Amino acid sequence: MLMNPLQYYFKVYRDYFNFSGRSRRAEFWWFTLIHYAILFVLVIGGLMIGGMLISEGNLTTSEEDLRMLICLSPALLYYIASFIPSYSVAVRRFHDAGNSGWLLFGITIGSLIIGLIGIAALVIYCTDSTAENKWGISPKYGGDFKVSDESILDDEFL
Repeated sequence: MLMNPLQYYFKVYRDYFNFSGRSRRAEFWWFTLIHYAILFVLVIGGLMIGGMLISEGNLTTSEEDLRMLICLSPALLYYIASFIPSYSVAVRRFHDAGNSGWLLFGITIGSLIIGLIGIAALVIYCTDSTAENKWGISPKYGGDFKVSDESILDDEFL
């Protein structure tokens, strides 16, 4: 049966907790497209309204943050409400492609772990250096800066 894009979108919400069975590519991709279009409009609209409210007067940072949170709350609520249907249609799409839904779960967990490792690395990259540690004195605090390959200082290179 041929359905229009909105029918595919609402079909996903009718199958809110259905993690079994299969989803056609059309159902998955139309839902995904409409879902992110709605999310985009809610976020941009919230940012625009929040920006207008913030520019009205002298507000403290916490008041500005609160106004932005209120303006972005429709987007946040929509995202929370659509998380399970999004995941269930993805699981059914995996089934249709001949894969287990547990593979999607593993990919999701792996992505979260890699993301957390990336955040931890970013924190370490941004941490200020100490004056001295077991690798010596920091060049920032007067330690020797040594070039291991003197050839890069040749006139030909410069």
